[in-house]
Amino acid sequence: MDVAPSKYVHGHAEYYKYNIEHMDIHNYFSFVDIIYNRFSKTPQKLVFKFLNTSDQIATDITYERLFLRSQIIAAMLLEHVSKYDRCLLLFPPGLAYIEALIGCISAEVIAIPAYPPMNNRLMHNIRNIIKDSDCNIILTTEKLRGRFADSFENVELLATDTLEESIHSTPIVSPKDIDLDATAIIQYTSGSTGFPKGVMISHRNLSHNSMQSALAFQVEPTSINVSWLPPYHDMGLIGAILNPLYDDVLSILMPPTQFLQSPFRWLRAISEFGATHSGAPNFAYELCCQKITSEQKSTLNLSSWKVAFNGAEPIRKETLHRFYETFKECGLSPTTLRPCYGLAEATLIASSSPTPHEPFSVSVSRSSLETGKIEISTTAELKTHVELVSCGSALVGQNIVIVDPASLEKCADNVVGEIWIQGPSIAKGYWNNKIESEYTFNAYIKNTSQGPFLRTGDLGFISQERIFVTGRLKDLIIINGRNLYPQDLEFSAKNSHNAFMRGSTAAFSVSDQNRAEQLIIVQEIDKRYKGSTLKLLDAIRQATSGDFNITPSELILVSLGTLPRTTSGKIQRKQTKSLYKSEGLVAIDEWKLPIRNDHAFQTFVEKKSSFQSSQPWNQENITAWITQYIAKSQNLSENNIYPEQTFSSLGLGSVEAVELTATMEKFLGFPVSPMLAWNYPTIKEAASFLAEEYLIQNKVGCDETDQEAQIFFTPGTTYQEAEDGIDISKLSNKELAKLLSDEISEPSK
Repeated sequence: MDVAPSKYVHGHAEYYKYNIEHMDIHNYFSFVDIIYNRFSKTPQKLVFKFLNTSDQIATDITYERLFLRSQIIAAMLLEHVSKYDRCLLLFPPGLAYIEALIGCISAEVIAIPAYPPMNNRLMHNIRNIIKDSDCNIILTTEKLRGRFADSFENVELLATDTLEESIHSTPIVSPKDIDLDATAIIQYTSGSTGFPKGVMISHRNLSHNSMQSALAFQVEPTSINVSWLPPYHDMGLIGAILNPLYDDVLSILMPPTQFLQSPFRWLRAISEFGATHSGAPNFAYELCCQKITSEQKSTLNLSSWKVAFNGAEPIRKETLHRFYETFKECGLSPTTLRPCYGLAEATLIASSSPTPHEPFSVSVSRSSLETGKIEISTTAELKTHVELVSCGSALVGQNIVIVDPASLEKCADNVVGEIWIQGPSIAKGYWNNKIESEYTFNAYIKNTSQGPFLRTGDLGFISQERIFVTGRLKDLIIINGRNLYPQDLEFSAKNSHNAFMRGSTAAFSVSDQNRAEQLIIVQEIDKRYKGSTLKLLDAIRQATSGDFNITPSELILVSLGTLPRTTSGKIQRKQTKSLYKSEGLVAIDEWKLPIRNDHAFQTFVEKKSSFQSSQPWNQENITAWITQYIAKSQNLSENNIYPEQTFSSLGLGSVEAVELTATMEKFLGFPVSPMLAWNYPTIKEAASFLAEEYLIQNKVGCDETDQEAQIFFTPGTTYQEAEDGIDISKLSNKELAKLLSDEISEPSK
């Protein structure tokens, strides 16, 4: 069955009738036209505010400022490149990035947003993107230009923050000359690191998807958006930057790490600014429930919040229920929570739950889910059934069907198949990849002329005109809003020690009792290895943490030849996963991520250390504090924690490492860089650095401005550089900048 817009789709048929009559959904405008129109009519209207580390307004930008700065950048670009050339954007989160993005669009130069690389692996990814896109110019800040001056061959780096001001009161390129079907942005998805895939998003795609979002989320002239999402890929790029421009509403932005350090900052911004629209992946709502205290909740007023979209990873009914129950006393409405579905290949959003209704879910038997023939029940027994949340129906101008991925025939209702999408928001294809583009973007339903459709690679079914996403056709792993490819994780694990042979690793995810995804890695060992298996387990943990900022929930070492393989010798992940779930793997050794004792940990965090008041914060005492913290947070014995151990080997992933720095600030009394665990990966190194900083703070002192700068202070960087924002770029590392994204970036994949 097709799911197209209907009276049901978004609840308020009258609202949609009004908006469609007043918006020409067939004549899309480019963002060059939109921004010039806003500049001409309301030049002094604020469009963006960027919050600094104290949650105060750091900078803001009007339409006049955005238009003039973007035209200066556009003029500079056209002195170095031609129309439709590719330009890589390497900026920290902030308004300079937005100006450069609009500058590219205004010059008809194809923008490629990316997070500034902070290590060799990320630098390798950027070089792959440059090679794939045939990019020969990079826009960045002056400080980052100096840092990356020798990092790229045959690529010119230009700084936008040193451009002289000039007046361009008319667009560099006339809006009438913009080809709406030309590529405006290339979004590089989280494809295998060696073979990046660039999704070609046209001007028409952008304006159509923005229009869809406005209708689906009932955006009004008084709406206000708040976002901490990484601005490099769809949810942050389009949802928090381009959509507000299209809608002519204020968007308040904050760095991703500000949320990770303290989820309260997100909801406080919504409360203080009276935001109406704000959203994130499922895990962010979980973090709010876990981390925000009763005292903090008492200060929140969330009654203005009309749309809390939830996408970019599997949506849990338990999370929606827990979030509402936790914050209903703050004025949160049950109709605010808005499950949705989308992906980079569809620009951003493809479907949304009805407005204004509570999220809809069904209870499905696990056995029917496995066979693909859905049996909906009134039973909610966890052992035999699973609750699936609907992502609503197709938005205006879109058509969604469920198709058997093998036969290419359309599926009936309540039958699981691949989700196919058709409409003006569907991207043009993958850059410089005709074979993959043909397969993914040019699908037709068998024995019909219906097409072309986008093959999403997602599995789902339609019931009662609602879409339910059930999983992935391929082996993509989604954890904390990040898309991780098993082959990348396997490559990292295999290369962590010479006891591991090529093609001897299986990485997959399983759902825990709360249906949160957990990463499992099974590794075969060379029979000739006679050393300690503990070293092997530690090697894998350090490799995955270093390469991906993620700690597996479980590592299992097995004998060489144990894992199931195809006739050509390739590891079969699904069969390995089945063996794991049935406890059919014979382990030589294994390691499990410790389960935190929340009560003991919270007691420790809320209580001042026994030595804090009587002894100075020297290296010895800081080491002892960190040891206590990790012991409580990871449910470990202090006797088994040593100063030379890395944070990753002790089970601290990206979120836990940032949480550590936030807690350290409270005890030390001065700002601690969120990047502490990356810059100083062992307890000993971190304690030594913090002890030196403590002495500096107490001997020299610093004013409020310096303290804010130190939040982003990292080794080898002066305080002035930190104030200039150079180190904010480092916050967009693998997980921090990819939350929702990689890319956090693909809502709901």
